[in-house]
Amino acid sequence: MNRHEYTDLNLSRPDIFLDTSLEPHGDTDSFFDYGSDAFPTWGYDYYDNLSSEDSLFWHLLKQAQLARHGETFAPTETTPTPPSVELGLEFENDDAAWVMACTFIIFSMQTGYALIESGMCSMKNEVNIMVKNIVDVALGGFTFWCFGYGLVMGKSEYSTPLYGVGYFFFSPDANQYGTGEAYLRFFFQLAYVSSATTIVSGAMAERCNFRAFMLFCVLNVFIYCFPAHWMWGPSGWLKELGAKDIAGAGVVHALGGSSSLVASWYLGPRTGLYTQRDRMIMGNAQNSLVGLFMLWWAFLAFNSGSARTKIYSYFKSTFGVSIFKWNFSAKATVTTMISSFGGGILALTVCYVFYRGKIKVGYVVTCVFSSLVAITGSCYIVAAWEAFVIGFSSASLCFLAIKLAEGTNHDDPVASFAVHGVSGVWGLIAVGIFAQADDRIEAAKYDGLLNGGYYLIGVQCLAALVIVVWSMSTTYLLLWFIDHVIPLRMDLVDELLGADYATHNILHADIGIERAVGVLKEFHDFTQEIEPTGNNLGHSLYLEANYQQKLPALPRGKSAKIFGQIITQADVDKYNQRDHRQPPRRAQSGAFDDFIDTGRSSYLSETGALLNISWNDTSSRIKPIPSTPWEWDDATWILAASFIIFTMQTGFGMLESGIVSLKNQVNIMMKNVVDVVLGGFTYWAFGYGLSYGESEYSNSVIAFGSWFVDAEADDMGPVFTTFLFQLSFATTATTIVSGAMAERCNFNAYCLFSLVNTVVYCIPAHWLWSPKGFLYQLGVVDIAGSGGVHLVGGCSAFVAAIMLGPRLGRWDSNTPPPMGSPTNALIGLFMLWWGWLAFNSGSTFGVTGNRWRLAAKATCTTMLSSLGGGLTALIMSYIQFDGKIEVLATINGVLGALVGVTASCAVVTIWEALLIGAIGAFLANITDPLLVWLRVDDAVGATCVHGFGGAWGMIAVGIFAAKDELAGYTQLDGLLHGGGGYLLGVQLLAVVLLSAWAATSTFVLLYFINKVIPIRMHPHEELLGADFFEHDIRHAGVGVSRAVSVLQFYHDDVDPTIESKGANVGHDHFLADNYVDNIFSIGMTKTHTKIEQQSIKDSNVSNGDQAEKRTQQQQQQQQQQQSLPPPKLEEQPLATSVDIGYEYLASIVTKIDD
Repeated sequence: MNRHEYTDLNLSRPDIFLDTSLEPHGDTDSFFDYGSDAFPTWGYDYYDNLSSEDSLFWHLLKQAQLARHGETFAPTETTPTPPSVELGLEFENDDAAWVMACTFIIFSMQTGYALIESGMCSMKNEVNIMVKNIVDVALGGFTFWCFGYGLVMGKSEYSTPLYGVGYFFFSPDANQYGTGEAYLRFFFQLAYVSSATTIVSGAMAERCNFRAFMLFCVLNVFIYCFPAHWMWGPSGWLKELGAKDIAGAGVVHALGGSSSLVASWYLGPRTGLYTQRDRMIMGNAQNSLVGLFMLWWAFLAFNSGSARTKIYSYFKSTFGVSIFKWNFSAKATVTTMISSFGGGILALTVCYVFYRGKIKVGYVVTCVFSSLVAITGSCYIVAAWEAFVIGFSSASLCFLAIKLAEGTNHDDPVASFAVHGVSGVWGLIAVGIFAQADDRIEAAKYDGLLNGGYYLIGVQCLAALVIVVWSMSTTYLLLWFIDHVIPLRMDLVDELLGADYATHNILHADIGIERAVGVLKEFHDFTQEIEPTGNNLGHSLYLEANYQQKLPALPRGKSAKIFGQIITQADVDKYNQRDHRQPPRRAQSGAFDDFIDTGRSSYLSETGALLNISWNDTSSRIKPIPSTPWEWDDATWILAASFIIFTMQTGFGMLESGIVSLKNQVNIMMKNVVDVVLGGFTYWAFGYGLSYGESEYSNSVIAFGSWFVDAEADDMGPVFTTFLFQLSFATTATTIVSGAMAERCNFNAYCLFSLVNTVVYCIPAHWLWSPKGFLYQLGVVDIAGSGGVHLVGGCSAFVAAIMLGPRLGRWDSNTPPPMGSPTNALIGLFMLWWGWLAFNSGSTFGVTGNRWRLAAKATCTTMLSSLGGGLTALIMSYIQFDGKIEVLATINGVLGALVGVTASCAVVTIWEALLIGAIGAFLANITDPLLVWLRVDDAVGATCVHGFGGAWGMIAVGIFAAKDELAGYTQLDGLLHGGGGYLLGVQLLAVVLLSAWAATSTFVLLYFINKVIPIRMHPHEELLGADFFEHDIRHAGVGVSRAVSVLQFYHDDVDPTIESKGANVGHDHFLADNYVDNIFSIGMTKTHTKIEQQSIKDSNVSNGDQAEKRTQQQQQQQQQQQSLPPPKLEEQPLATSVDIGYEYLASIVTKIDD
């Protein structure tokens, strides 16, 4: 039978068998008058006669009947138990689909870990740390398949409370009962064990021998498996004591963090660490932020997928969403998000307090991450406000641990111990403090301390202590053993050159490796020449052989400076007389002729034309990286769609950071983090209530109620699922505005804007989607937010761009600044593209009944609309740019099409969607010249894509919509379907009202914010770039150093000591102190003296003294410079430098006639 074919029984209620309002058809003491179709089959075809006293369902119904009268019923020895129930594996098809989907998402955490860790290390080690994550899965996963899963879940006669036995070389017979869930458990646990090893890899980064790490990955599985058995195994002793760890705060994170502490101590600090200004190198901060977003959405699946509840007291607890289990999955998702709000708010607060308002990316990433770790232990057994407290407290402890570590010799490059160890232990203890007992939940057997229970806190503390001691002791023994087989520490020379060079033959250009090779080869043998990554050597040779480079004459009486060398006209003449057809030679730093020979003119953008400050330097050398009854099917669909929608934050961040100049890319990503943290917090506090509150004071204009969203057990599923879905919409509306404000908005002012901009979105959301909203009652249709999200966001972006004014120098030319990283922008487009499919199809708010048909239709219309938009954009670009495909025009065309179909995705046909997309793309691109004419500087084109695209999407409903008889989205036909003009009229009315509201409210909001904090950056801050000024990130090769060299004499807040990101400054100092000076003392003769590994620690001490001496010298030089009168601006016009700059050199390449 179909499990939805029941009569009065609502199986989505957790009190299904206790609901006294449900009376049977006939005798009130008989539950069998419902007939055999009154109950779902629960997935069994084992029994044919439900009325038989030998039937399992007879006993279930008898138990329910007695419970209604206050009596109890205990199963007897003759009570039948199907094989799958006997195994404790009561899985529905929905449960399996849910757990598999969550596991797939959890597996993406490996990508998140890799991006965070690679971003927090120096650039010359970023590939190595990502390869380590592959090794974690490949080798660690193989060991887990062989022995690990058996040690965790084995339950043969030889199993004990300390370890499991069985399931070795895991391969159960798929034809047996219960093996389906066994496969799922294996896959789920595999994701856990991979995470536990990955945590340790971050602490060992930049100095661990790769071969030794491979052996560590194979053996570290055993460190995880025993505690996993204690906590989760069939007979684990911690489990029997009542210790609870829902999703791995202790077994995964506290375990991995404790191992990290031992591993980082055993390896010792990185060479030259203490000569650096900041221990967090942050070689690629944008990678870390993208990794944070990927982990953020994966943690939603990590925690909600771990929800384990009982169908009824007779059954053992299971994972999944069937019956009422989805309620707890929904709750776990929301508490996870709210906990991250607490961590993010703490991070922003401490940055303002300790770093004079500068937002340190490393601390934001680690604090948000730590809050996600802490909530994993208790995610669905605590209240929403308790989740906020847990996240805030965890971030506080994490920050304190990082600061304490900075005062010691402990070197943890990615703060693994603070993020995972400290927060994981706190996550275990938080269970003992906040847990609420619930008979339906296996993890909520006892009350926590705040609810009057004392036993649980003791057990949780014991579990934390045992896991930490086990982890630290076994990790030490394992590393000691490995170190005696393969040296655990990298060779010193390999560390100085970087693991990418030494282990993977990858040479990164422009971060000091080539210089290090030039120095070290005087002391050590190098048998292989490696070309810089990203460079096509064949092209370089072809250019050298077929093109001639000559320098034009310098201005009369003028000279040029390159690498500190004064170049006169005689030097230019001598260079031009040379034979330029010789094969290129290796360039020595500082040599003018060799420098020009290699064609590496990009250096000139940093060293030449010191005062020729471009307004928007984008020379890139960094590679980028409804009221229908709810059922568990609907919950699965909505939660999964919400997870995917959340990845749109990553897409927006990548897209916007790829469009702006490189010196602002991290700042625009940080704004997306702020949108989620601060915007999400206010949406939880009052935003959801303003849209969907149901108090007596709610009306057609505004709603009241549901402040600080939480719910009782009976209602928490629908409430939490709706909240999460709407939260993703609210944060998107704010993110749209951030792009238009890019590159000149004060970050402090933006934080305040993100905090209160929730109001701008929430009021129109009530008008459109609440049954009490006046636009809803008029019949306005906006299925997924063309008006409520995109039109509102686009109009807000237009007003914000006007109030901020254009970027410096924007209108010196009508040509827009080049994109900082087109690759990033295109990756962002793809992430938004797939996120949009969930955005639109998930807005059907379910799949039961006929809604799955509409969801499938919405997916296809969304895709076809984007195809129409992409085709239109390609044609327009081909015509407008003389046969060239302009990247930004193509991106905006696809996005304009997606925005346009959002309002009508379930009520238009395929061909109509294609046409809607084509018109949306046309509007997104044709309106950009209008903004240029109006002199409105929208940095990413948010007004064109979202504003005009959203307006068109709302109007398109009135033209193309057809009456919906499946879900009732609209009872009216559009103009082309003979519906007359009413629907088109109300859609136009909605466009006017939404536009007016968004523009007016945004103006008022920014006006008052500007009275508190100036919304515009100071000109010198804009010249330096928001990354430098707001986050202490100094990019190399994009003009920032030139700007610093000039502006430091005019503004006290310009800090010239901020180090360039990507390179390891400590290694540079070590080379200078231990190699370069020795080269001159030995007369440039090669010496192959072996530097012992123990000398690394000693050198760090001596480097500290040398660093102090170096700092004193720098301070003396700065005092001498400050004693000189600063140059006058009028004597140094920005565009009249005679130094050879990038544009000057580019003009000298001429082709030889054939």
